[in-house]
Amino acid sequence: MTTIIITGVSRGLGKSLFEQLCTRADVELISLSRNPPPGCGAHNRHIHYPVNFAHPEELKDTLAQLINHISAEKKHIVFINNAGDVRPVKKTGHFSLAEITESLHINYTAPVMITNSLLSLNIKTDIINISSGAANHAVDGWALYCSTKSAAKSFFEVVAKEYPESQVLQLNPGVIDTDMQQEIRNASTDQFSRLEEFIGYKEKNTLQTPEAAAEKIIQQVIQKGILLPC
Repeated sequence: MTTIIITGVSRGLGKSLFEQLCTRADVELISLSRNPPPGCGAHNRHIHYPVNFAHPEELKDTLAQLINHISAEKKHIVFINNAGDVRPVKKTGHFSLAEITESLHINYTAPVMITNSLLSLNIKTDIINISSGAANHAVDGWALYCSTKSAAKSFFEVVAKEYPESQVLQLNPGVIDTDMQQEIRNASTDQFSRLEEFIGYKEKNTLQTPEAAAEKIIQQVIQKGILLPC
């Protein structure tokens, strides 16, 4: 049986990924987020570990529990790095120290810590990094998000070279109608020049639903042979 570890499951894309993976009888699901996914009791092979990725020491303790659980008789692990935070949406020079450290920990430190712990085990581990176009393109007002997503992308590229027996997929799902988009639309034009463009995505109904984006991601994972077709 495959053990799937997924972060950021309480809302948005992570919630939809979790709900669709819940329908599979061939997986054990382990979720990591501050809040459990709604309806998580529907899957009888699910464990939720509450954790705030902004606090590395808290994550360290959680990972000790996680590793203790998965180190016994596991044959295949899939890590889906989904959690992320676009905040603060503001120009450099306007960040607080708390905003800087939270962005770094949530978008970069946490996935590095989780991956490092998983790869310390002698268990086949495949990785799906839910990336973003921001990892490849500079967007004003997103300095922390762009740089941390780029750093995570680079980290997973190195992991792919270090562990050729593992599949490491970096997927950019595009623009999705989630709370993150709401955070972007709440920005001010003096801090984010593309505000009207992102407001237009919502008004013109051009945003993907989280459910549709999750379905595409799962199909890509199946096509790569990481999961079997249902």
